[in-house]
Amino acid sequence: MNEIQLVMISAGILAVVMNIFESIYPAEKYAKQMRIIFLLIFILCLVKPLAGCIESFSDTVESIDVIKDNIAESSDNSLEYFKKSVERNISSQMMDILTDNGIDAKEIKTSINISERGSISINEITIAAENAAQGAEIIDIVKRETGENTLVKIKENEQ
Repeated sequence: MNEIQLVMISAGILAVVMNIFESIYPAEKYAKQMRIIFLLIFILCLVKPLAGCIESFSDTVESIDVIKDNIAESSDNSLEYFKKSVERNISSQMMDILTDNGIDAKEIKTSINISERGSISINEITIAAENAAQGAEIIDIVKRETGENTLVKIKENEQ
């Protein structure tokens, strides 16, 4: 916007200077040459601010590329945060379900996959149980709640 104002001011000042010079200059003999000189000066005054606009535009294009990279990185971070949040939520829900069924578990870790279409599938659930002898019962409960294809790993609680 400043460049446009600069062009307008330059054009106005040069027009005034050209008219003053034409009225003061007595000989018509060099009028054409003087007009050409002032026209060239006028064109240069107009081109300079516009060249600044072009440089500014190339800076803007570079800024847009940087912004796009930042958005892509931010999107990846957001997806990772969402994935971890869902994994914690599933682990918490499984802890509640196991507790309701009388099974003590110290830690549950869930691994999920989020597809390109946005569907979520559970890859694996690892449970640190107080009593590894309840492993078959734990696996039955987890598969009943999450589906038969879920990989369930039971490990002895290590203290």
